[in-house]
Amino acid sequence: MSMVSRRTLTDQVSEALLQFIADEDLTPGDALPPAGELARRFDVSNVVIREAVAKLAGLGVLSRRQGREPIISLPGSDVLGEILSIHARQERILRSDFLVCRAALEVESAGLAAQHGSPESRTAVLKPRMDTLRDAGNRAATIDADLALHLAVADLSKNRALKVILMSIMDAISAELTGRVQGQGASTREATLRHHEAIVEAIISGDVPTARQAMIEHFEVALPGFTGTMTG
Repeated sequence: MSMVSRRTLTDQVSEALLQFIADEDLTPGDALPPAGELARRFDVSNVVIREAVAKLAGLGVLSRRQGREPIISLPGSDVLGEILSIHARQERILRSDFLVCRAALEVESAGLAAQHGSPESRTAVLKPRMDTLRDAGNRAATIDADLALHLAVADLSKNRALKVILMSIMDAISAELTGRVQGQGASTREATLRHHEAIVEAIISGDVPTARQAMIEHFEVALPGFTGTMTG
């Protein structure tokens, strides 16, 4: 027995609009054609086009303007993170599962970061962020500096897909990350700082195995038993 499709006409047109944007190579800032033209193209009413546009605007793909055609937008990681959060609640996905996914991505990120650029370019990116983390005067500043350092590593990886997914996961579990940092004692924070320093040193020196291992050891503090998930 075939599955009954629950996709509405609006859903179908939304997908068709996404394909149209890709086929036409439209980029952020470009405007969509008038609603009437899109309605004729997809053989639907203007109402359906407006509903499809509203759906894509809600996802951050389009930006609507009063009296003008919608323009293409680039959804931020916060939008993707919100979608992940909703999906997690509906599917009862544990935050710890997201943390494991994040940690695994970060290990790959560290290894890739150590392979790209020169020691000088990696130092220029990582050293200021490490200094900011080291000098953070309170927990809020520590959280911001910690995330900034990890995202800098992801940026150095040169894998844009990895960075987008990682940022989305961070946004989806931001409250969990904040709670874990706030719950750390002084000795744990000092150990975490040493792990960050080891990660940065290995990446700057271009030592891929050590960079990966340093990231694993860092997450072992936050996720006891994480090493076991990496080895199966």
